[in-house]
Amino acid sequence: MRYYEYKYVIEPERLSYALALMESLYGGTDPFPAGMVHSIYFDTVPLTCYQQCVNGSERKSKYRIRWYEGGQVHAQIKEKDLVGVSKMKGVLAMTAPTATAHLPSFWQQLPFVAGHGDNVAMQARSAMMGPLLPLLRVSYYRRRYRSFDFRMNIDSAIAVEMTGRHPAGRVAKTMIPMAVMEIKTTQERPVLPFATAMVLRQDSFSKYMLGIKLLTGEHDALNRYVTVKGIY
Repeated sequence: MRYYEYKYVIEPERLSYALALMESLYGGTDPFPAGMVHSIYFDTVPLTCYQQCVNGSERKSKYRIRWYEGGQVHAQIKEKDLVGVSKMKGVLAMTAPTATAHLPSFWQQLPFVAGHGDNVAMQARSAMMGPLLPLLRVSYYRRRYRSFDFRMNIDSAIAVEMTGRHPAGRVAKTMIPMAVMEIKTTQERPVLPFATAMVLRQDSFSKYMLGIKLLTGEHDALNRYVTVKGIY
């Protein structure tokens, strides 16, 4: 599965308008229009995945398990490079975990269900990374829309929390004070007129990276998203 991904930061005062506009244009176009999403991200002891984000590496990888309310738990490897995004998925034989309970110590111990998804390829890929430990839990409310090959969502009420299972972890949790619109499409340069109508600006936005920065006390973590009103 390969696609292009575009992200637009939504400041709190613009969220209501952005949602109203998307609902008027695309409301009811996705079979699962809204719901909570929960993810737990895994990383190596030296934080390889996090450092890829911070350093702006050409290739970035994220290892996470994800579940929706009442749904199955999936393992996902998301890889991004200069020519797009690819994702591998596998089904796990486990119930939705809390930050500490029902969670293996390492990614390599996850209970993959045989024959479901890219299990073999995912474990081979993770073996090259070395031990991956659960570090960050991210939860948010997602609204979903579709148009042609566009898969669009607005993620808000983003909560981040350290799991305490990683050497770099600590007992800490907070909220990311803005929302983000994500556009997934097979088009390399899509025309997105509604982004202009919402007065949104395209920017990189990693919930994982930003969550770690906020929870480890980087007080300037949000500086790039602070704008002078009316100037982009």
